[in-house]
Amino acid sequence: MAYLSKWELLSAARERVMTVTGLSKEQVETDLCRAIAERVVGIRGKLKEHVSSPMRSSVVLEGKDLDIPATIGSTDLDWEQSRPVKPWLVRRGAFQPAGHWHLERIEVSTTDVTDSVCATEQPSPAPEHARRAAGATLAPDAVRHGPRSHAPQSSGAHGAARRRGARPIRFEQVSGAMRDDIQQGRRTVVELKNMLEKNLAETYGVSRDTARKARNAVLAEFGEN
Repeated sequence: MAYLSKWELLSAARERVMTVTGLSKEQVETDLCRAIAERVVGIRGKLKEHVSSPMRSSVVLEGKDLDIPATIGSTDLDWEQSRPVKPWLVRRGAFQPAGHWHLERIEVSTTDVTDSVCATEQPSPAPEHARRAAGATLAPDAVRHGPRSHAPQSSGAHGAARRRGARPIRFEQVSGAMRDDIQQGRRTVVELKNMLEKNLAETYGVSRDTARKARNAVLAEFGEN
């Protein structure tokens, strides 16, 4: 069996999935974009230059350090250069200075691509309210926990613990959707700040507590209290 590197470039992942599945290039690119946006596929990125300062770097950050857009289309990625076309946000505390950076390169986890994109079974679509919230499909519960696992889900106390463990990821997805709405011009910072908690929760398909915490985090990023 040929050796497979732990990480691969976007073009290499695309060609490999096309070979394994027989799908078209367009369909494979769509599937890979969705898997990256939903964090089903692990990712790492090499920094290049900061958008608003002369800072340059070649540091490689893990996916958890990057605010991956909740919506990614095939044209949002330069497949041959294996990088996003537009800058991505580096989270506070991950690297200094934080903020939007141009990335020189991104790589995806070879194992995750094999398990989630090369698999014949496709994930089910997310609820309609989740698609409205992010402007595209958010991760369904079965996918949100990461690459597919063939182990049966436990019940009782263990099942409750597993559901509790998913909340931080849910929070990140909702705050990412809010942030993306602002950056894409679908909603202003003031509009987000003034939304009633009831409407906020309904719009993003989460509890009021999660919606409130996500909004507070996003408003803090934009200098609003």
